[in-house]
This record gives sequence, C-alpha cells and structure tokens, in this order.
Amino acid sequence: RSAAAHSGHSSPTHKVDFRKRADLPHVVLEGISGLCVGQQVELQWKMDLTSAFGWWCGYLEHIQPRKDGRSAVATITFRHFPSNSRWYRLPLVFGDAEVRPCAFGGF
Repeated sequence: RSAAAHSGHSSPTHKVDFRKRADLPHVVLEGISGLCVGQQVELQWKMDLTSAFGWWCGYLEHIQPRKDGRSAVATITFRHFPSNSRWYRLPLVFGDAEVRPCAFGGF
C-alpha cells in the first residue's frame, strides 16, 4: 500500500498549487475526487519514513471509493515495467493523508 495517488486536485473545488508548497516532499496529499480509470496519476512514495516523497508516474487501472468518503482502494499500473514485473501493478489505499507501507517496499 502506498501513501497517495494524486491527479492535482485535493477536493472538488480546490486545486493544489504545487509551486507554493515548500513542505510538499514531506506531506501526504489528500483527496480522491476527479480521478478516472485510465488517467495518468502520480504516486507519492518514499523508501523510509524519514525521507522525502518521490513521485512515480503510473495509470489508474481501478478505483473504488471506501465507505468513509475520504479514501479509496485503487490499482495503479506502471507501464514502463514489463507486465510480468512485480513493479508493474500496485494495489493501494489512499486519499486520507495516511502513510501506509507499500507492497513494493517503502511507504
């Protein structure tokens, strides 16, 4: 599971201006609105809890909002890896600003 997937929107009415977020490498983004299957998304990922987040570019293969309305279960594919690679497909929960362990390792 991973930290967050994001398309640039944190809520239906608020667009995040990433250029003004000096803390961005250390903050988990919130929100699930505006995401559609097939859309290119960026995944926040880091090797250990004390490091800054990096970004992985992937494609949203599946998304299912959870009952809490703040988070979703999703699957992201990373097409730059072969489809039989362990890094090709990642299931995750995201959207509620929680840092979670990632199936690939890290968070």
